[in-house]
Amino acid sequence: MAQKSQRTFQPVYGEGVVVVTGASAGATIKIGTTSVCVTNQDATDGIYIRITKGASTATNADYYLPPSGQSTLFKFADDDTITYLAAANTPSLHYIVGVGQ
Repeated sequence: MAQKSQRTFQPVYGEGVVVVTGASAGATIKIGTTSVCVTNQDATDGIYIRITKGASTATNADYYLPPSGQSTLFKFADDDTITYLAAANTPSLHYIVGVGQ
C-alpha cells in the first residue's frame, strides 16, 4: 500500500499571535493560507477553537485543544476568522497560519 505524502507545515513568519482566552472571542487571520498551527500554552485548562469565513462564535462543541496541546488544523484558503473559548479560566493560545500539515 502506497504511503500518502504529507507536506510539512510551513508557517507564515510574522503572523504568529498570542491571545489570552476567556469568553468566546476571535480575530482575523490571513486568507490564502491552508493551515493554522494552534498551541495551548496553559498546562491546566483546555481551549475550544473554530475557524471560519466571516464572524463566528466558538462553543464547547468545536475543536478541543487540551492543556499543553498543539495541533495543525486545515482551513479553506478563504477562511479569515479564528474564534476561541476557554474551557475554564484564561489560558493563553498561540496561533500561526501557514501551509501544509
